[in-house]
Amino acid sequence: MKLIFEELNDNFDLVNEIPPLLNQVSTLMLALNISEQDELINEKSRLSASFLLSNILDDVAEAIIKYYEQGAKDES
Repeated sequence: MKLIFEELNDNFDLVNEIPPLLNQVSTLMLALNISEQDELINEKSRLSASFLLSNILDDVAEAIIKYYEQGAKDES
């Protein structure tokens, strides 16, 4: 699942795209924890949101690894 971006092109992308995205994910995760007390949000919705956030974090990690590997390849 690709939810974020196809690739990081340079350090500018790394610095300007990743931290704001992680801040947003953090805020959503906090909201999910608070929503556990709200009876209007069912468990299935919470699980779906958790799954989405997990996929976003996995995509970020994969993009950073790919960026690093490309940089290492370019330096060789």
